Amino acid sequence: MAVHPGAQAVRPSLALNLDLSHGRPGASARVEVYERATTAGLPGPGVRAARVARLSLRGCIDEVAAGRLERALEDLALRDLDQVLLDCADLRHIDFRRLPELVEALSRLDARSGGVTLCGL
Repeated sequence: MAVHPGAQAVRPSLALNLDLSHGRPGASARVEVYERATTAGLPGPGVRAARVARLSLRGCIDEVAAGRLERALEDLALRDLDQVLLDCADLRHIDFRRLPELVEALSRLDARSGGVTLCGL
């Protein structure tokens, strides 16, 4: 892959690995927060930092993992984020009985941030 000579790799300002459950089959999440300059939403010339979080899920979400994921989503809601990307590409299974609580947590996060995007489902 060719990289422009003046380009720098985008690195997260914060990265956390979370164990959502123990044992097999297990679930985990990686949270990465990126800050980038933007002029969106500013009335005149000016630049501010936009905060974008990527939450990548892995494994199987059972009752224990769903509860811990809900707490992680609630913590993200307190972080003054402009956008949240929930990446489910490496997620193998979600217990369907946990979906209503997870959707509520995502709705609360969406209300406090600039928006939530899901991918990889």
